[in-house]
Amino acid sequence: MRFQDEYLALDGSDDDPYPDGRNLPGVRVDCESCHIQEARAYADWVDETGGSGMGDVACVDCHMPNIAKSGHAAGTFAGDVAGHLIGIDVMADFTSDPSASTAATNPANPYVSLDWACGGCHADLAEDEDFDFYGWAYSRSVGIHGGDAEESEATYVGMDACSGCHEEYVLNVEASAHPYKIVPVDEVLDGTAYPDFVQMMRGEEFAVDVDFFSDQSGVLSINSDTFPLGGWADVSYVIGGYGWKARFIGTDGYIITGEAGDLVQYNPPFDPGFFGAAAYPGREVGSSTYHSGELKPYTCGTCHTTGWVADTDAATDGTLADNQDGLEGIHGTWSEPGVTCEGCHGPGSDHAADPEWNRLPTPAGNEMCGTCHTRGSDWTDIDISGGYIKHHEQYEEMTASGHFDLGCQACHDPHRPVRFADAFIDADGEAYDPVPGYDNIDGIHTDCVDCHADVAAAYDEGPYAAFMGGVECIDCHMPYATKSASAVAERAGDVRTHIFGIDITADIDADLSLHTAGADGGDANRYVSIDWACTGCHSDEFGTANDAGIFEWATGVFDSIGLPH
Repeated sequence: MRFQDEYLALDGSDDDPYPDGRNLPGVRVDCESCHIQEARAYADWVDETGGSGMGDVACVDCHMPNIAKSGHAAGTFAGDVAGHLIGIDVMADFTSDPSASTAATNPANPYVSLDWACGGCHADLAEDEDFDFYGWAYSRSVGIHGGDAEESEATYVGMDACSGCHEEYVLNVEASAHPYKIVPVDEVLDGTAYPDFVQMMRGEEFAVDVDFFSDQSGVLSINSDTFPLGGWADVSYVIGGYGWKARFIGTDGYIITGEAGDLVQYNPPFDPGFFGAAAYPGREVGSSTYHSGELKPYTCGTCHTTGWVADTDAATDGTLADNQDGLEGIHGTWSEPGVTCEGCHGPGSDHAADPEWNRLPTPAGNEMCGTCHTRGSDWTDIDISGGYIKHHEQYEEMTASGHFDLGCQACHDPHRPVRFADAFIDADGEAYDPVPGYDNIDGIHTDCVDCHADVAAAYDEGPYAAFMGGVECIDCHMPYATKSASAVAERAGDVRTHIFGIDITADIDADLSLHTAGADGGDANRYVSIDWACTGCHSDEFGTANDAGIFEWATGVFDSIGLPH
């Protein structure tokens, strides 16, 4: 970046320091790439006012003045290193309060004050003690970026509106689990609810096993036991059904719970022979109870729908106007069922009307994912139940891992499926390809070895490979310690943990509470314990969580292959 202009000017010349390639700038993203509204407003302001000589002023001249000093200062407001505070506080009146200037205190104020923003070019005015430099600078700053931003009145337009410009993204999202958090029953019945490649794995009815439903009487059944419903006519929406489980909302809007012992939650089987995909290998169709006998309103819209507006006084407001479809049990309304584009990017009507001017936010980091992939308000507690981590706690698990600072998107593409990824990829080019015209790509775009190459090399070259041939990193570091619907076996749930780090010193033989899922009623331990890391493959040696000797056996294996512990 230092001497960047000179470096770029040498491209192709005899003095080119990089003769075999093109000289590229060290800064590859301009301010305008993200702040197009501000850049456009600034250009309009210059045109309307003449800009008072600011037509050639770049964003960095004001927002990244040379506040820092490495060698020497060139002037009162001119060091030799650009500051990276970026934000200008036009209200910091350094004239009436000198300590409001950026570098007037130690530590410095966390903003660029107007004396620094303007003093680099107007040092003569800044140094004039009789001149109201702050007042002058403030008056010139008003309207530069269009004045005060008005509160957006954007509305939701739906995922179909996004597909006109973002077809590939929309097709991938439609193949993932996000849009199917709640599905209208008519879409389930006409076979359009779920992606074709998922339906092919399940059968033709409800995209699940045909034995679950009677195709003659319309009465739902599970393993020939009468389902506690009169049939599809009693269902308004299906909650889930894409991956792990399905629950049902009745025509009154309440989640169907049945009476004691009623099996009201469907846990779908998966055909191991189809694309080799199996969520519950060797399992038949399953079912379970759900809050038997309770009256359960649907209040899950924040994370299961797009544009959810909660009906916070549903019990007392005396109206069904703010209940979806006028159903008493649905305590709120949505723009779209399921989590679609605008669920993460916000309402898109302004963007659809003028995409260049109205950019939608692109969420990054963990916070957006953590809005829903968490449980409760304390994000450091990993809740457990029945010997497993509860589902949708990936954010809490990440706080316990060494990967939290990387962010979810370091490994995940939030637009593409992870569940059924093999089936999704194998559908590429087939008649049921969910993303026709585009390559089907796994939702995991970064493998462990991409960052941990040294560890992978040691594993491949050491004594581990002979003993553990075919074992992948995630088999030990991301075992199925979490349960969403059904456990496959002892210490084998149906969702991989995101804790990653294995603690091979936690002696679970001596103290069972040291295993990952801890003691019921408490929180999970913030590591993967030996029983979870090993018994996914070695269940024959150790059939139950209470078996003694797991730790002793594992440490003996570690000794035999030279793994320190």
